[in-house]
This record gives sequence, C-alpha cells and structure tokens, in this order.
Amino acid sequence: MSTSIFGIISSATYILQQYRMRFLLLGQTNVTPGSFFQDYLAGIAQAAQELGHETVAFDSAQIGDASTAEREALYRLVLNHDIDVVIDPCCWGYALSKGRVWDGSSQGEALFDSIDAAYIGLLCDQPYYQPLQGIISNRLYAAVPDLTHAAQIALTLPQLQLRSTCFVPPAARVENDRSVPWSQRDIDLLYIGNLQRDALDRPWRQSPEAPRCDQLADRALASPDVPLHEVMLDMVREEQLVATPDDMTLWLQRVEYFLRARLRQDAVHSAAASGLHMTIVGEGWEAHDRHHWPSTVTIRPPLSYEEFFVLAGRSKMALDASTYLNGANDRIFNLLVNRCLPVTNARGWLEKEFAGQGMRFYSMTHLDDLGALLQQTLSTPLADEMDAARSVALERHTWRQRLGTILDMLRAPT
Repeated sequence: MSTSIFGIISSATYILQQYRMRFLLLGQTNVTPGSFFQDYLAGIAQAAQELGHETVAFDSAQIGDASTAEREALYRLVLNHDIDVVIDPCCWGYALSKGRVWDGSSQGEALFDSIDAAYIGLLCDQPYYQPLQGIISNRLYAAVPDLTHAAQIALTLPQLQLRSTCFVPPAARVENDRSVPWSQRDIDLLYIGNLQRDALDRPWRQSPEAPRCDQLADRALASPDVPLHEVMLDMVREEQLVATPDDMTLWLQRVEYFLRARLRQDAVHSAAASGLHMTIVGEGWEAHDRHHWPSTVTIRPPLSYEEFFVLAGRSKMALDASTYLNGANDRIFNLLVNRCLPVTNARGWLEKEFAGQGMRFYSMTHLDDLGALLQQTLSTPLADEMDAARSVALERHTWRQRLGTILDMLRAPT
C-alpha cells in the first residue's frame, strides 16, 4: 500500500502536536516571595522545557478574585498563544477560569473551555482546603500529593466532574542543594514547621458541630497512623450517622487543623527529649513551654524557603510530622537533595518507594520509641546512605517525572 507525502506530513504534524504542548502556569503576586509556591512553578517550567514543551506564565493579584484588567490581559494572552494545558498550583487561580467569551449564547463560554484546554488543579494540601470546586472547566483534572486524596475528593465533592486524578507528590530540585560535607554538619536534628497554638484548644467548641468534632478528634488521636477521612468513615458507620458531603468536609477541616498541630507538638516534644542537638524553626514554639525545653534545643523564628535549604544542608536528620500518611510534603525531597535524612511518620508510600533507605519511619502511636530511633540512627554512618538517597531522588523524583505523570494522564483515554 502506498503512502502519500501528504499522509506522511500529516502524521508527523499530528505527533508534534500531540507531544509539543504549551502550558499556562497560573501564579499569584500576593504569595510570599521565594516560597514553595514559586519553587513549584520554577520546577514545572524547567521540566516542561526539558521535555520539549513551552510555558507561559500569568500572575493574578488576589486568590479567589480576578480584576477586569486581569481578565482582559488573560484573554489577550490566550488569544495570542495556543494554550494546551493550564496548571494551577493550590488551585489559587480558580477565579481566572470563570472568565467567559461570547459564543452566541446569553452566558458565553468559559474561557479555557473555549480553547479546549485541559485544566490541572495541582493540590498542595488536603483536598478539603483547596478550592478545586471553584474551577470552571470541562476538562478538569486533579494532581494530588497523597494516594488517598482521590477518595477524599469523591467523598467531599461528589458532584465534581473530574476527567481523572493522578498522584503527583512534590519533587526534588538540584537547584535547592545547599549541603555541606557530613563532617561539617553541626545540627543533629532539624524540625521546620509552625505550631498553630490556637488549634490546640479545639477551636470548634462553641459551634453546633462541637460534639461530633470532639468525637472525631478523640478517635483520630487514638489512631494517629490512620488517615483522618478513614477514621471519620468508621465513626459514621459505627454511629450510623447521616452525614452529607458538606458535613464531612466541615468535620475534616476543623479536626485536621487541630490534629496537625497536636501531632507536631507531640512529635517535637518527644524528639526534643532525646538529648540530641535539635533546632526547631517556626512560629508558636518560642512561647510554648519556653521554660521546659532541654538545653540541647535551639528555637528559631520562621525562615525563608532559601534559609530552609541552608539549614537542611547543615543537618544530619530532620523530623517530619505529617498528615500526608500516603504521600509526601515538600520538605521530604528538599531534605533528600541536601543529604539530610528525613525521620517521618508518613510511611504509606515513602517506605515502599525508598525501601527504607535514606529515611527512617516512626509511629505516632509509639512516640516513646522515637528518641531511641533518633539516637540509634545518629550513631550509625549515614553519609554514604544519604548520597545514595539523593541520587535516587534526583533520578526518579524530579519535576520532569511529575510532569510526565500529568502528561500520561492527559493522554490516557477517559
């Protein structure tokens, strides 16, 4: 069978169109400069370039709002560029998706639908904190940092019509490496994170939901190694509750805020009692039991993201207290890039992915064992292990791989 030159050219053009894409990256000018947010965007832009794609950036000034001038500027940008995919970290640019273009109807067509662009809500927190439901798109996808988030979205936002969901935890970036040689590291154990002191007092107490939130909080504290939404579902079944998605969203939001603070407090106090030279960075710790910290503990106020890298590069180990039990937060990979060993309770995915090499795992249920684990880990040679773990992170867990996962999702039949 002969093939015409037109057919060959058409096939080649189709392949190029299929694989060479232009991404619109939505940013925010009111987010603290140099934070994880900008680091994510920089990593995605670099990954797109490495994979042969293009990126266009658009920043708005307010989360949840878009001015007339911003809508007009975005319309001009979309008019002048063939946008294939919109990537929205934290879903904070969702107001931009509400712009409409005239299509002959009374309401018009949603801007990104008018160009048939895929919209990726890149979640950077638990789904019930991210305004995923505010996005207007017929081709809406979610990229989530925890393997249980798809189930959480289905539970709390059953009306949301997602095309698909993929697992996209944060990524390693070699640009964030500030590590010094192992012999020069002067911090045994690092902890970076704010303590929300208001959350510790169960701030829902004056609300009508107080009894149910108290019940869920008590259950969660009794099973701290089980994802909170699973604890909640057990409570609903056992108590034979009639709970709407809005009810469950409210319970999860209020109790997770408390649980996050409580787990951080308990883990940090347990680690501080180990006798290791520990540096704690963040708000809320200086005023918390200020007269009871061991002399081996140093408290520092919040630092910039860049300063986090520097401290990680000086530290041998870092404590991670997480509610992402089947995923990872951004600290994990920044620690690995800096050859600093994470000690985390988030063992669901990380333990399988790294086979226990380059990190250690503890249980919130057995915090009495944490001090011994830290002392034992520090007493063993770690330099070679962390060199190997850094290599694994930079080979298998960069934004290039993460963007590849998103592209695989978009190319899969739906």
